[in-house]
Amino acid sequence: MDFVVETPQGLLPVEVKATPRLRPSHVEALRAFRKEYGRRCRAGLLLHTGEELTWLVEDVLAMAEGVGLEPTRPARATGFRVRNQLVQGLVGILRKWR
Repeated sequence: MDFVVETPQGLLPVEVKATPRLRPSHVEALRAFRKEYGRRCRAGLLLHTGEELTWLVEDVLAMAEGVGLEPTRPARATGFRVRNQLVQGLVGILRKWR
């Protein structure tokens, strides 16, 4: 897991993958975090370089990096700069969907 967003509504663990191919192993850390933190963490977010916006499993949303993110260095997971407004919007979306 790359980072965690903490809000008054709870925790949002985020994994960033510099690949368009989504694999089951990509959600393991997110699910482990969610299991450990229980109700404080309603879902996890997997950011990737593909084009999909989909629930990989019932508690992990996969979102393409082009949706509100700016790559500061191409094809490097550490090169994503997340906008605070985007993160707050995602937390809201995750709360409504779950």
